[in-house]
Amino acid sequence: MYIIIVGAGKLGYQLSETFSLKENDVTLIDINDEALQKANSSIDLLTINSNGMNLEVMKEINIETADFLSL
Repeated sequence: MYIIIVGAGKLGYQLSETFSLKENDVTLIDINDEALQKANSSIDLLTINSNGMNLEVMKEINIETADFLSL
C-alpha cells in the first residue's frame, strides 16, 4: 500500500512506524526538519520537508495513487 502521512508529531511518527513494519510504501511530510530526521533515522520511509497542504508537493508525490492519507 502507498501511504502518505502529513505531520511528524507523535501520532504521525507512530503511524509511520507501524505502517512501515508491514512493508508499505510510506511518505511522511512535515515542516519540522528535526522531526523528519528522527523518523528517517529509524524508519524505512520517504520524508519530505514541506507544508502538507502544498498542492504542488502532493501532485509530485502522486497523491491520487495513495491508498491511505492521514492529515
